[in-house]
Amino acid sequence: SDGDGTDDADDDFPNNPCADTDTDGDGLPDTVVSGCSSQSVVGYTSFEDPFTIGSVKYTDTGSESVSRYLWNNANEPHIAHNQTNGSEMGFTLYYTSTGGVGLTDGDYFGTINYTGTVGNFTDGNNGYQMSDVDGIATLALDDITAEILTFDLFVQDDGWEWSSSSYDYINISFIGANSDISILSTYGTDIDTGFASYLDTWTTTSVAIGAAGNGYLEVEFSSNAGGEAIYLDNIQFTSTVVLNA
Repeated sequence: SDGDGTDDADDDFPNNPCADTDTDGDGLPDTVVSGCSSQSVVGYTSFEDPFTIGSVKYTDTGSESVSRYLWNNANEPHIAHNQTNGSEMGFTLYYTSTGGVGLTDGDYFGTINYTGTVGNFTDGNNGYQMSDVDGIATLALDDITAEILTFDLFVQDDGWEWSSSSYDYINISFIGANSDISILSTYGTDIDTGFASYLDTWTTTSVAIGAAGNGYLEVEFSSNAGGEAIYLDNIQFTSTVVLNA
């Protein structure tokens, strides 16, 4: 698979061209090819670390009229995550009030293991759901420097609206120190017609972000109905890494 000339059946590192043998089974190669480089994961989340619980909604206990960062409640799905609690990247959630009730009425939001809509998550048992925010929710991952960003997105097929009085949209960007990269923006377009290929299926997106510099993945979401939902999973940042013995 990695093109290093060693058959996968005999290769302890079948996806790494820089090594092939781990005699003592400690997860590290006996030797590495001098100066060899490979594409390595430098940051990721598939939402396996954060707490979740089935069939429970997240309820914001603050004021729906105040724009602010939201945090986790006991025994409810986690909407934010501190990286020090596990191996996966951390993330925050910011709520922007637009005059609606926000998440104070209780909504399915945050880390979930319910697969009734998506069929299955693309990596592990969990994913991240954003739905019925009645305002704007902005999910932001920790800062990172990387070359390639890859993630999976599922958009539930529902009655998405775009009009002068009601609008739903998804904006996904990488916000970098050197530049911002727009990855997906449905703003100003009816998702049902303009982005039909995203509906009711997992879509994998990969984008080069190296030129943007150090930065973070941002997912901005606006909707006002429970069926208007998006799901994220298997977010990976990779870079070329040179291995040294």
